[in-house]
This record gives sequence, structure tokens and C-alpha cells, in this order.
Amino acid sequence: MKNLKIEGKSIKKKKIGFKFKYSIFLLILSLVCGVMSYRYAKNDDYLKSLNFLDKETQSDVVKFNVPYGAGTKQIADSLYKTGVIKSKLLFRIVSRLYEYDGKYQAGMHILSRDYSYSQIMNVLTSKSISTRITIPEGCTYRQIVDLLVSQGIVDEQDFVRTVNEEKFNYKFLEGLEGKDNWLEGY
Repeated sequence: MKNLKIEGKSIKKKKIGFKFKYSIFLLILSLVCGVMSYRYAKNDDYLKSLNFLDKETQSDVVKFNVPYGAGTKQIADSLYKTGVIKSKLLFRIVSRLYEYDGKYQAGMHILSRDYSYSQIMNVLTSKSISTRITIPEGCTYRQIVDLLVSQGIVDEQDFVRTVNEEKFNYKFLEGLEGKDNWLEGY
């Protein structure tokens, strides 16, 4: 502390350190920025505006499957690849901010490309859709494909390609590969 003399009187001037003032300023600035960032990110219109898809594709409906045990990073990667979200990092941040991490439900979900990030998260944390299919005994491979395609469960080309090209590692299928309709009956 320094003593100052003004008109014959001694006044003590408190010296507040520059570091202390600077620390207080940074604390207040970070609090203001944090509150503003939270309010900005919470606004669904802002999150929706980050989906930079063309207007023609905005109304596309997407069937999206969440694999059992998938984490937020894996879900964000898949959503990005299907064009539902534009930023994987933002999806992960919003998911953590709104505490959706670990709450995503495995299974098939219906999403729209024009959903905001929080709308996507609400859908993915709700119960997945399911379709009951009964395959009558004695159906051929072709009849089963037609049934699954008519119910909208599979894409015919993808299904046929998977059946014919995918390697299935089961003992009971050994020696059957390469035959026509080799999975028929299984």
C-alpha cells in the first residue's frame, strides 16, 4: 500500500494487482461466453440451420439403424454418411450437452433429413420401429425376397447381393457356398 498526501492529509491507496483484475475479467468473460454458447446451441433453429442440405433433399425420409451397443461416435459417423447430419463433431457435442450419450436405442428408426440435431436425438432415444413378418413354411428363396421387399424391409438388390456375396461363418453352412440359392432353407 502506498500513502498519498492530498492537501496535507494522508490517504492510503489500495493497490489491486493487475493479475487479479485480469483474472476477474477472464472469469466474467468465460461465464458470459458459456451462457451465450449454451443458449445459442439450445436453439433448434440454429441447429437445424447447420444441416446445409439442398432444399430438394430436405424432405427425404431415411430409415436409420442403430446397431446394438453403438456409441455416440459410431452413430454420428453413420448419420453423417447417410447425409442426415452435416457435422459429426457438433452431433457429439450436442449429445453430450443434452445428456443423450448412452441413451440411444438399438434398432430401426425413421428420420427426416430436415430434422434438427435435438429432434434426431429424440427419435434415436425413443423405442425403435419394428415390423412383424411371418414367412410361411415351404416358401422359396424368391418368395421370401418378394415378401421382404413388398413390406419395405429390404432393398431387393442389396439383399440378393448380401445373400450371394457375403461370407457367413457358420459350421452348418460349410460346403454349401457356390450353389444356386445356397441359403435357401436357412
